[in-house]
Amino acid sequence: MQQQQLTDLNLRLSLDLISLMQDYPSISQLSQKLAEKRVHVVFAVPQRQVDIYHTLATFIEGSTVGVLTDTSGNVVDLIRSNYEVRHTDFRLSDSY
Repeated sequence: MQQQQLTDLNLRLSLDLISLMQDYPSISQLSQKLAEKRVHVVFAVPQRQVDIYHTLATFIEGSTVGVLTDTSGNVVDLIRSNYEVRHTDFRLSDSY
């Protein structure tokens, strides 16, 4: 094996060992898996936690943050509005 391949292999093995010792995935591991599965996260949180989750959302591509009402009655609206933003109709036409 070439030196770079050995280095890469050692790094992967080290990361695998570290992941076995963790109780939960890191933010980067979570972000990678969510991107791989094309999952978009909607953090629906109380107003007092919005700043924390906005910071977290910067590390998870495609995630958004929405503010819950006191009764959490708007959770469906938060999900629906996020879905509508992500899905757009495209029309193809033949210009001939």
